[in-house]
Amino acid sequence: HPVQSAIREIMGTRFIYAGFLKLMNSTLQFLPPIFLNFLLESIEAYSGDSDEDVEEWYGYVWVGAILLALSLKTLAENRYFHEMVRVGYRVRTGLTAAIYRKA
Repeated sequence: HPVQSAIREIMGTRFIYAGFLKLMNSTLQFLPPIFLNFLLESIEAYSGDSDEDVEEWYGYVWVGAILLALSLKTLAENRYFHEMVRVGYRVRTGLTAAIYRKA
C-alpha cells in the first residue's frame, strides 16, 4: 500500500527511536527489584545476621542505584509517550491532507 510505505518512510526513524526508548524503559523496569534485593542483603549483613562483613555505605549505594534506575525509567517512559503522540498527530495530519487532496 502506498500510504503505509509513505508513513513508514516519513516516520521510520521516529518509530526506531521510540522503540529504543521502550526497550530502555522495559529494561530499567526490572532493575529496582534486583537492586532492592542487594540492599536487603547488605542490611542483613550489616546488622550481623550474616557471616559477611559489609560497610555501611554499601546500602546507600544500592539506594542511589534504585533512585537512578527509577528516574531514568520515568524519563524514558515519558519521552516514549511524547514521541508516540507526536507520531500519531503527524500521521493523522498527513492522512487528512491526503484524503482532502483526493476529494
